[in-house]
Amino acid sequence: MSKLRQLKRSQITDWWIAKNNLKMAFVNILSGEPLSEDLLVVGYFNKEEEVLATSTNRVVEVDVSGVITAKGTFYPWEEAHELYLQFLIEANKENTLIATKWEYVKKSDNMIIADIIRNGEIEEAVTFDFIPNKEYNLVFKGYSTKLDSNIVFTTFAKRNVCIIIGIPKAVKDDIYRSSFVLNKGETMKKVRLIQEMIIGK
Repeated sequence: MSKLRQLKRSQITDWWIAKNNLKMAFVNILSGEPLSEDLLVVGYFNKEEEVLATSTNRVVEVDVSGVITAKGTFYPWEEAHELYLQFLIEANKENTLIATKWEYVKKSDNMIIADIIRNGEIEEAVTFDFIPNKEYNLVFKGYSTKLDSNIVFTTFAKRNVCIIIGIPKAVKDDIYRSSFVLNKGETMKKVRLIQEMIIGK
């Protein structure tokens, strides 16, 4: 706890971890892979005004209390985005693939094209069937018979969406809305599951 007292607590809330060049895509920082040099914290600086911001320094440490950046800024798990917490839980289950840069195939409501992350490697533009889990009112997780695997999406990282100029309203709406789709009252339950995963690694 003495270490945490020395850290500066961030003003960014509802955060997730992403690569600098792909800020809308959640990164599975509990995968056991070394932290890459390009990881930043992305989240709300002011949620009421829907103002998104990123950390100015890269992520260097993940522990049971939260995430720490190079200059000693601390992001507690309790303030992470609800969907990111759930993503980390789902992404680290057995037989689960991560889908990013995704979209529905035109004229189909059950076929997806996406980049698939399998064993730390990226397979680009994979087309697969998708049976969504109806628990969430978002494209978030489901199952693919073709891939014979559970699928969890980096929900905000849609195909052909460029955020260099600005984040499209549809993506902003997904980010804001998804905070309420998941049960906010279960935040601490998710945090405890993540802490158990970290301790078990």
